[in-house]
Amino acid sequence: MIASQTRLAAAALAVALPLASLPFSAQAEEDRWYLTPSLGYYDADRDRAADDGSGAGIAFGKAVSEHANVELAFDGNDFELDSGAGDVELRSLGINALYLFDREGVQPFLLGGIGATQTTLPGPGDNKETYPMLKLGLGLLGQITEAGTALRVEAGYRGVFDDESVADEDQFDDWYAALGLQVPLGDPTPVDTDGDGVNDPEDACPSTPAGRTVDSRGCELDSDGDGVLDSADECSGTPSGAPVDARGCQPDSDGDGVVDGDDRCPGTGRDVQVGSDGCEIDSDGDGVIDGSDACPGTPGGRDVDVRGCERDSDGDGVVDGADACANSLPGAKVDARGCATANQSIVLKGVNFASGSDQLTGNSRTVLDRAAETLKNNPLLRVEVGGHTDSSGAAAYNQQLSQKRANTVRNYLLLRGAKSDRLSARGYGEQQPIADNGSAAGRAANRRVELKILK
Repeated sequence: MIASQTRLAAAALAVALPLASLPFSAQAEEDRWYLTPSLGYYDADRDRAADDGSGAGIAFGKAVSEHANVELAFDGNDFELDSGAGDVELRSLGINALYLFDREGVQPFLLGGIGATQTTLPGPGDNKETYPMLKLGLGLLGQITEAGTALRVEAGYRGVFDDESVADEDQFDDWYAALGLQVPLGDPTPVDTDGDGVNDPEDACPSTPAGRTVDSRGCELDSDGDGVLDSADECSGTPSGAPVDARGCQPDSDGDGVVDGDDRCPGTGRDVQVGSDGCEIDSDGDGVIDGSDACPGTPGGRDVDVRGCERDSDGDGVVDGADACANSLPGAKVDARGCATANQSIVLKGVNFASGSDQLTGNSRTVLDRAAETLKNNPLLRVEVGGHTDSSGAAAYNQQLSQKRANTVRNYLLLRGAKSDRLSARGYGEQQPIADNGSAAGRAANRRVELKILK
């Protein structure tokens, strides 16, 4: 018995493996009857005292639900008796119920059946008797043609409740394996599972939600081609090729109201006012955006600094665009036009001399170079170089020293391009202190050189 069952399992496996490797297409449930002719191999119960045998069968059935088929089946086979007296003929008629786990691809199924088996024994006379029959099996089913024909592989158990053919036996347990073709009858009824108007065989998107507009393939439309279906697209008409988010809208990463594809300034803040290009607005056109412009409303064409304010190159408080006298002397008082007013004295801070000498020291030349540039740019100015000392030492000496120092500064300015007829020098000694000579700081302040604007 064990050896026979092993041979039966091997035979079923030899048929099932090629079936599993076939490129089956999905077999949709159809409201059609089918015929299944088959050939089988039967492993006889050893109590029959007969050899295994072959047989054939045919089933007539149809699908009755998503997972169930019902069929009327007839099959027959012969077993040759070991005694040589002839063959035992078995003819079975029954009703089978098939449970299919899935109707897609290669479909495994379970089979259960009940019916009757007519047994004909060899010998003279009428040796036919009919007995109850039970059938249990499992198999594989897979579509192999577009018309719906499927290859069917099946193996299982057949129990015949025969208590007469062999003395002391009331049941025979036979095992079988069968290979057949399940052939649908008639034309298939068109099936449109998702109700979108496209039948399942032509429907590339078989699970479209109800009420959606679809194309000829049964798939929802994406009118603007952005990869988001129309039913979920909140921004229809997106330009072709533009990146979009899950809503079908072009992203606006910085939240400024201008989509990334049009945004020339992608890092703009969410609360910043921007133009159509996504960049902050420069209302006065001075090259400095409003958010950083400390001087909004600058007239067009004016030169501005990084704060958006007009430049005041000479630091006189009058912007360059309105300054009629550029390069005013540092510290000079100017009028509304940026020009220095007359009769004022400007201390040349940083102009120093060696002790008791008229020799310039330190960065004096840097200060004087700037003063010379201003005088050259304002050729109508008449300026007096005034030398001053503190009260230390004799007054006559201080007077002489202050004149020498004034002359030194005048000569330096002349060498740098100042006009000699517009530049004079005068020493005042200790006569015009601007601080208390009683302190070191006061005396240092009094030792100075001034430029006095005469006209």
